[in-house]
Amino acid sequence: YMVRTKVSSSDEGGVAAGFAVLDSVYLT
Repeated sequence: YMVRTKVSSSDEGGVAAGFAVLDSVYLT
């Protein structure tokens, strides 16, 4: 859920989206 929220918030920032992806991989 946190990852999806980050992606939604990162809708205006592509850089934030990249961090969200790294976060998801790190959590996994």
